[in-house]
Amino acid sequence: ELILKELCPWMSSKQRRHRRLRCLGHIINLCCQAFLMGRNCDKYLAKLEKHHLRGDYAKVEELWRKFGCLGRLHNLVRYIRLTPQRREEFAAIVVRGDLSAFDGLELIQNNSTRWNSWFHSITRALNVRERLELFSARHVPAKGSHGIANFKLDGQHWFEIEKIELALKDFYAATLLTEGKKTSLADWLSTLDCLLREINETKDHYLDIHIEDDNNFTWGYLQS
Repeated sequence: ELILKELCPWMSSKQRRHRRLRCLGHIINLCCQAFLMGRNCDKYLAKLEKHHLRGDYAKVEELWRKFGCLGRLHNLVRYIRLTPQRREEFAAIVVRGDLSAFDGLELIQNNSTRWNSWFHSITRALNVRERLELFSARHVPAKGSHGIANFKLDGQHWFEIEKIELALKDFYAATLLTEGKKTSLADWLSTLDCLLREINETKDHYLDIHIEDDNNFTWGYLQS
């Protein structure tokens, strides 16, 4: 407001509000939501919020199924975290050996509005993948319940999740670069340039693979 008053004194208050500077972290958040959930992410987020407020978790689960491997992961994590018994069942699973450092870790649930919760949720899931697979193989659902039958993760889903996490690292790095009081608008512009370059390079990478192997759904999915 002060900058625009000084540089553009002819502007009205309404014009200044329209031209206000946005927080770069917020812009990255919007970009990442679109990356994860597609062009109609606002519509889906509004629907998810509505059903959450109503307590209609069956509808929430159904909506998440539309998002492939991400929806499956969300529903699986939510299923395990939903009751103390399932959390204890998951906590009791240990793999030891080289992966013993991940034995005591809990799952992280993403939320609908903060993209970095997705990044942390996916990273944690990949760290405890073996434990999640053991839970999926051993878990016996309550009578009358489908359990995790509708959102088990197979090798294909895990492969897609790994590639999505790799792409999310660029967004995460961009967020970290512009945090704190020592950054300026000049840093923001160069950060956006770097992020856009990484996105385009990633898209071109999957396009090239998809052309070489056009029978594989995964490459087309990751490219889009």
